[in-house]
Amino acid sequence: SHTNMNHLKKRLNFNVSRNKRILNLSWDSKLPMQQIELSPIALLDSCKCPHCFHAETNQRKANIFMNNSEQSNWAEWTIENVELVHQKHLPQVSSKSTEEELPESTVRIACTVNGHKVLYDIEHSPLHTTDALSKPSPPLPKPIFWDKSTLQNHLLRSKNTSPLPSVSATADLSSIETQTQWMANLIKYGFCMITDVDTHDDQHTFDLVNHLGLHYKNTLFGSTWSFENKMDFQDTAYTNDTIEPHTDNTYFNDPTRIFFLHCVQYNATGGHSTITDAFHIANQLKTHYPHHFDVLCNTPVLYHYKDNDHHYVHEAPIINLSPDSASVAQIRFNHHDRFHIHHLSAHEQNQFFEAYNVLCKYVHDKANCAEFLLQPGSVLTFDNWRVLHGRTHFEGERRCVGFYTSSDDFESKTRLLFAPKGDSACMGQLSGPSEEV
Repeated sequence: SHTNMNHLKKRLNFNVSRNKRILNLSWDSKLPMQQIELSPIALLDSCKCPHCFHAETNQRKANIFMNNSEQSNWAEWTIENVELVHQKHLPQVSSKSTEEELPESTVRIACTVNGHKVLYDIEHSPLHTTDALSKPSPPLPKPIFWDKSTLQNHLLRSKNTSPLPSVSATADLSSIETQTQWMANLIKYGFCMITDVDTHDDQHTFDLVNHLGLHYKNTLFGSTWSFENKMDFQDTAYTNDTIEPHTDNTYFNDPTRIFFLHCVQYNATGGHSTITDAFHIANQLKTHYPHHFDVLCNTPVLYHYKDNDHHYVHEAPIINLSPDSASVAQIRFNHHDRFHIHHLSAHEQNQFFEAYNVLCKYVHDKANCAEFLLQPGSVLTFDNWRVLHGRTHFEGERRCVGFYTSSDDFESKTRLLFAPKGDSACMGQLSGPSEEV
């Protein structure tokens, strides 16, 4: 609309500098002023015109690097005729028609680079913020790192009517509103209960994946699974033994991200579920034992699973940092599946076990753990990259069903819910600094 166009003109500043070889963009948002600069080759590489970009598939069409003879001229290219244009004036070639107008909500910068009219998409740039949209998407929640008491206090302050973060299966789980609430809890706390799930047929639990718009992650355990104290697999989950806090699939290159667990039958004593925020523990280590934290971030650990038909092995540190090393991105912790560390020198072994010992003290400290009885009808969903889960010993009958989903699915759903227009704030790392509790 013209209103949106005028609004953007007031808030978006652009100019060309350094002999027309850099386009400077700045965006006046509710956040501090944001700025980026673009070279001629970067503008051409990002062009969204019909020749360069396929609007229906969201993929590049042209490859500007096919003509290698022009590479030596990049430094001489200039940026000319810069202006702000409205999308409705820009026809697009479509496979369904010869010419098609794109949505009017998109505004782009037009300029000329090496004789080509470039259309630069503001909404996909690092400058874009949701408050510029006519229908803003909800802000990406901040993770809340918790121990048992801070979790309880935060839920009380949030006026949560349930003792644990939750959504109800009686709500429309396929709705954007309910999915956003569920995902917000996963991002903030690392877990969320789905209550009021039908227990008469296991398929009601398995159907949650479709209601939430996700996909099963198939593993050696199957796409869905059911377990009780019968050794169907060589895994302690298929016993009635105590299971220490851990993450699953440490022996996979890409461990499961979201874990769905439903206790559909319970006629037993014991068998309480435990969850622990490993990101909170990692930050405690970083604050109080920085040397141990560094050791756990930099020491490769072998994990394995072996039976008659499979032998999985993966090597990675227990604490994995984000690409910019600013925050913890993933925890791989499973004492049951950890292999020996003979690949380390004696000095490195001592350093590792000193750090590992301190980590285990935090993990087994009941002050860091939330313990509850997972009742039939309530499905525990949690981020397996962040939350350690366990179980106390039980006697009697206890049967659980569940399934895994992948990290790619989790991040895709997060971007769809919190950045539906491809806002670059969600295009990379999906979590930032925690909120104080």
